[in-house]
Amino acid sequence: MSKRSLPIAVIVFAVGCNDQSQRIAELENHNRELESKLAAGANQAPLSAQKTCATQAKEYLRNYEFPEGGRLLYSMNHYNTRLKRCLVRFAYTTGPPGHLEWYNERLPPYVEVAVADAFEGKTYASYGDSLPTRECRVIVFSTEEETNCRNEFEFYEFIKPYMEQ
Repeated sequence: MSKRSLPIAVIVFAVGCNDQSQRIAELENHNRELESKLAAGANQAPLSAQKTCATQAKEYLRNYEFPEGGRLLYSMNHYNTRLKRCLVRFAYTTGPPGHLEWYNERLPPYVEVAVADAFEGKTYASYGDSLPTRECRVIVFSTEEETNCRNEFEFYEFIKPYMEQ
């Protein structure tokens, strides 16, 4: 090899190594992305569990004993993979039909939101708002201890992880 071709060989080798290092870094980033997607997928409930949960949540609400004049406003169900529980969040009111219109499309002052286990029937969280009083209570899943929350914001912050896991 001549003295002239040696610098060219060194440059080609250095560029080749740089490309290889860059490619390795790209592959490592891609692996991290795949690992995070795999971990996220591990927290998703199988479709069969989601379907069973949806069916049971409908049955739970069909049999739920609302207070006299109570009407369901909305509901949603979620199979929590960590707790292996079918949870249903629902809201109801005891106001007369049409009362939502006079309240400027906001929830009326006499509404209750609750989260319950659709199979066991146990209520784990509830927020009742009947002015001038408000009642907010939650049961911590891990300890089964009941505690009070101070407002609607605390209630939704408490139930958020249970309805998303």
